[in-house]
Amino acid sequence: MEQEPNQEDGQELAAAISDRERICAALFERGLDDKDIVGLHGTSIEALQQLIATGNLPTGDGPGNEGYIYFYRPDEVESGLNETSIESYAQIHAFEDRFAAILGLDRQRDDRFIVAVWHAVETCARGGAYPDLTEVNLETLQAVSPGEYDRILEEYVQRIGIKPVMQAAADAVARNGVVIGLKTSIERFQPESVRSIGDEGHRIRVPEGIPLADIAGLEPVGQYEYDYFVQLQERVNR
Repeated sequence: MEQEPNQEDGQELAAAISDRERICAALFERGLDDKDIVGLHGTSIEALQQLIATGNLPTGDGPGNEGYIYFYRPDEVESGLNETSIESYAQIHAFEDRFAAILGLDRQRDDRFIVAVWHAVETCARGGAYPDLTEVNLETLQAVSPGEYDRILEEYVQRIGIKPVMQAAADAVARNGVVIGLKTSIERFQPESVRSIGDEGHRIRVPEGIPLADIAGLEPVGQYEYDYFVQLQERVNR
């Protein structure tokens, strides 16, 4: 027999979400200047919305990344070793999460298609060759993506349609992501060094995600993300 929803539980959940919104607004005000920050992680607004809803920042969900959070040490970024990579990773996560959300894709099952479209869009939009992504067709997508993705692009485009795919891509490419500052408390997860695309980085295994209490500050990379946090500030300060 199903139990009726407990009104008190609903009120407690709403209060917890309100508290997390206030904390995230404060983290936005703080930025990334906190001396307690030992890691920088690029993520998306969708991931931060999940953080507000659950209290935990979700981990990677692509093949081989499940249960892990990847990050750079601040001195690695400041030295120029990974100066562009932290923002690049934030942009990738922002695009992929938004694109998947619009089309109702599963981040694990549909990962190769999502990655394939990102590669194509990065060439088309960021290279300036195709300023209007909604006009890009399947042949162009395949031409500007690595050859290994030709088949999966064709499979998904035939199923979804080129117009919805490229409209979603045009929306998602406007996202640039958020950089999260991780506290010294994450050292309890015993970070390990990893190499990714030529960069030296680190990761921790946290299957349930990073607790909000382990985040020291955050900084939006793009205008959309900045506006999101300004609106969040206004809402919690009413």
